Amino acid sequence: MKKKTVLKLAGGVLLTAAALTAAYGAASEIGFNRMMKRSKKEYDPLDGLQFINDSDAYEEAQMWLKTVPSEDMFLHGFDDTRLFGQKIMTHPASKKWVILVHGWKADHRSMALCARVFDTKGYNCLLVDLRGHGKTEGDYCTMGWTDRLDLICWINMLTVMHPGCEIVLYGRSMGATACMNATGEKLGPEVKACISDCGFSNAEKQSMYMLQRKKNLKFFALGMKLVSKLHLKFSLKKADTCEQLKKSNVPTLFIHGEKDQVVPFNTVFENYYACSAEKELYTVHDAKHLECINQESYWDRVFKFIDRNC
Repeated sequence: MKKKTVLKLAGGVLLTAAALTAAYGAASEIGFNRMMKRSKKEYDPLDGLQFINDSDAYEEAQMWLKTVPSEDMFLHGFDDTRLFGQKIMTHPASKKWVILVHGWKADHRSMALCARVFDTKGYNCLLVDLRGHGKTEGDYCTMGWTDRLDLICWINMLTVMHPGCEIVLYGRSMGATACMNATGEKLGPEVKACISDCGFSNAEKQSMYMLQRKKNLKFFALGMKLVSKLHLKFSLKKADTCEQLKKSNVPTLFIHGEKDQVVPFNTVFENYYACSAEKELYTVHDAKHLECINQESYWDRVFKFIDRNC
């Protein structure tokens, strides 16, 4: 074969490889954006009905959230990102506070039912929007990792504004992971307990699991890891909740449905056994993702755990 022919073939192969690499990168970017980029569609809080058996109670809670005396709170996060929270202080004499943290692709309004329950128990409430969600700034979801530092900002705000407050962290799904991640940081004695409902154990593992469930995105797993680091400024692999829980001294209740197909059931054991603080495990046999709340025993278990540690 002549030298020129070989060079042409080699050049063609290189061009083809470059084109395929570029196409793979572009497809990975699309996949990443589908999972992590802020949704252009406004969140409908009634979407949360899919997890709740009592639709009347859920809709009543949404109306309560719209009408209850509250205050919109804006706070600058650790990197100056503008954060949003809705503060409900119907018990001004109470020192009891709960910070409620929503899940993936939702916002603070999805926590209305939970907030109303805490309100009836004498708690003041702060419902926050995570990065890339609701009224909080950010183009991308950070899978509960950067959010852990934002939660510390909210905790500090409450302790300054309400000296002597006793704070419970309560999160569902990605919000639960954000709360668990926060407990691995140096928190003050004001944080008394953490309730984690269906949280995952590692951002990369959860992202890859979500990809496995979407056959058209499975092929782009490697590319999305690289794209994620580029946009989020951290490695998803290092966003490890188990490592955070090893440093925790905040009593934590771990809740999970055994039929969960969104966050694998086994992750609750990874989190539970990693946690170095006082802890309790509550699982529900027939519950899917975020459906444990439908059990009659759910709130009884939650408040018994809180009362033992506050």
